[in-house]
Amino acid sequence: MKKLNKIGTNARIVRGWRGMAVKDLAAKLQCGGLNVSRGSVYALEGRTRCITDYEVCLISRALGVHLECLFMSTADLSAYLLNRRPKQDSIAESPLES
Repeated sequence: MKKLNKIGTNARIVRGWRGMAVKDLAAKLQCGGLNVSRGSVYALEGRTRCITDYEVCLISRALGVHLECLFMSTADLSAYLLNRRPKQDSIAESPLES
């Protein structure tokens, strides 16, 4: 199956790192003005749903990470998250500034 977005895998990794359920991410995105369901989040993470640049911004905000985290290789993202504790409702320090 063709992959329709670049950030789905990293969004899933960050969501898991935060201990956030799919329904919680969907709810946060809905509060941000994005009309999504749990199925839409699963499709995003499975990379079977196209997303807009506006949605990428909302996703990074809902997950509490900077945009560049969503575009890192999974190995770089895992290394970045390894020594950080998830902070609820806050944006993590930028990996480009560390």
